[in-house]
Amino acid sequence: MTPPLSAEALFKVQSIVSGFMLAGMTSFVAYAIYFVRMPKVERIKIYQSSQVRGHSTAFLLFGSAFGFYVALASYAGFFEFDRPSAKWWCILQASCYARSDDLTIFAAALLKIFGSFGFALAAFLFIDSSRLLPPS
Repeated sequence: MTPPLSAEALFKVQSIVSGFMLAGMTSFVAYAIYFVRMPKVERIKIYQSSQVRGHSTAFLLFGSAFGFYVALASYAGFFEFDRPSAKWWCILQASCYARSDDLTIFAAALLKIFGSFGFALAAFLFIDSSRLLPPS
């Protein structure tokens, strides 16, 4: 980053994002374990009550691949080191949110958690619902 950040600012950003990532990872892993250990009948009832339907194989492959790709891209930070093109993208740009206030760093960390773990969990739920429910 130009100009480079001070060691204190880098430590602040790293500690906030790391804390949020650890808490988010723990929460999403606990939810995934809870959901996987749930009996099949209860999962089918949940899917049917939310009016989820089975999907075609091609849609399942592309949808789950997209979910896993976005999760990997968010986890690896592919979106965070591009040049910012608009002010509202500041929450996604490391060079911008690292120089901002603490709330912006918190919001960026939350967005990173949902991007990293939320899309992966959604892809798993998408696969599970398509496996359990008949195709529509």
